[in-house]
Amino acid sequence: MHSQLTAINIYVLVRDKVFFFADLFTGDRVSDLGRLQANQVFMLKDRNGLFLLKLTFTKTTRGSATSPFILETFEDLGVCPVAWIEYYLSVCNLLNIVLNRGYFFRTTDRGRVVSKKTFLGFCG
Repeated sequence: MHSQLTAINIYVLVRDKVFFFADLFTGDRVSDLGRLQANQVFMLKDRNGLFLLKLTFTKTTRGSATSPFILETFEDLGVCPVAWIEYYLSVCNLLNIVLNRGYFFRTTDRGRVVSKKTFLGFCG
């Protein structure tokens, strides 16, 4: 039997892959990544034309100072975290999921729609 993926299923598959791939490159800061706001993600262009993705995490290192984290592009796009995040943004755009406000990575509401809730899991 052939089954087709719904838009929500596609979103979940892409979100999960990109989320955990970005987590790999951010030093296992899954809690910070799950709370990342869309307005904290910036594409930067350096002098060499390389694109950098700046993730400013809410977790503080000293007092109230935030700790910015930059993901640099790799030549091999298969393992490039910036390319994967760009892919996530493209898929969200194609699925008409607007990420300009709220959390960058989001849960779904019972698998029907993308919610505005943060993408975090809790143990215990």
